[in-house]
Amino acid sequence: IVGGTSRTTNFANNRFMGMFSAELNANELNVQNIMPTAGIIKNFFVFVQSVPGAGASWTMTVRNNGADTAVTCTITGAAAQSCSDTTHTAVFAAGDLIAIRIASSGGPNATPGQWTAQFAP
Repeated sequence: IVGGTSRTTNFANNRFMGMFSAELNANELNVQNIMPTAGIIKNFFVFVQSVPGAGASWTMTVRNNGADTAVTCTITGAAAQSCSDTTHTAVFAAGDLIAIRIASSGGPNATPGQWTAQFAP
C-alpha cells in the first residue's frame, strides 16, 4: 500500500502531493517520489475531512513523470467525502516519479485530505 496526506494543510487548486509526506506544493518537483521498482498503481482512494459543498468538487489524479495517468477520482457535492478509482491502472518503471495532482471546481470548501492505493510489483 502507498499513500500520502496533506496532514492539516488544506487542498488547493493546481497543487501536488507526494507519497508518505505531509506537504502540498504548487511545484510538482518538490513532492515527487521515485519508484524503486517497476509495478502498477491500482485501487486509488481519496478522503477529505470536509465535503466540497453544493456544485463544487475536488479531483485527484495519479501522475507519472509529470504526466496525468488514467487513475483519477472526483469528490463532488454536499455529502461526499471520498472517491475511488478501482478500474484504471498506471504502470511505473523503476525510477519513474509519482505525484498526485489536485484540481478543484466550483470553489470547494477548504479541507485537508489523504490518498491511498495499491502498488503491485
